[in-house]
Amino acid sequence: MPQESEASLRPERAQESAPTGAGKSNQGAPPQSGPGGAASGVGGFSDVPTGPGPSLPEFLRSNPDRPVKLHLGCGGMRWHDFVNVDLYPADPDSVDSSRDGCIAEAYQDIRSLDLPDASVEEIFCAHVIEHFPRWEAIDILRHWYEVLQPGGQLVIETPDFRKCVLWLFHPKRSKRELARTQFYGNQWDRIDFETHRYVWTLKEMQTALSECGFRKVRGDHRAHTHHAGRDMRVVATK
Repeated sequence: MPQESEASLRPERAQESAPTGAGKSNQGAPPQSGPGGAASGVGGFSDVPTGPGPSLPEFLRSNPDRPVKLHLGCGGMRWHDFVNVDLYPADPDSVDSSRDGCIAEAYQDIRSLDLPDASVEEIFCAHVIEHFPRWEAIDILRHWYEVLQPGGQLVIETPDFRKCVLWLFHPKRSKRELARTQFYGNQWDRIDFETHRYVWTLKEMQTALSECGFRKVRGDHRAHTHHAGRDMRVVATK
């Protein structure tokens, strides 16, 4: 296999698309951000920042007519039919090549949304869950299950470990690069929350969601963001 330079391994930007089959929204950069888009509230990270805007509960109290549909770990992606939430505001003094700034409307640690149980209609996150250790990701999934309404949906897009392994041997160099970056995330910008802590398989994610209590879990590799074929898309209904 030909050797790739560090610069060639940096992730590409995501294209515009919709987070779910039901709601159409505009998308900008990935949240490997949240990243994808930067991940909010990454496990084990110290110095949790206070955002320049309202917390999620404050935002919802100030906007009672907004549907409680949450885009968590939004980074630089804005979806107009979701409340865009992140923890880390853009830092003009640092380089973060994994996301185009942060356009969050509310700033919240996604490990603790501080919302009543059964109060959220839908949760979407793309390239966020892989920024957490596996044990903490399961705690997060359980928390999201609790805040979702009965019948509410959780939609997750994240790299599939097995697909990434297969893509390492793809004849196209671009595919190999897109696989390699997912195992460890952003290792060049010196931003701890942009690194990846655990990459799931589709079957493993489906099992974890079922064990959290979701009654219907379906998944495929037709991701709406980032790279279909490499990434999984899982829809879980409470």
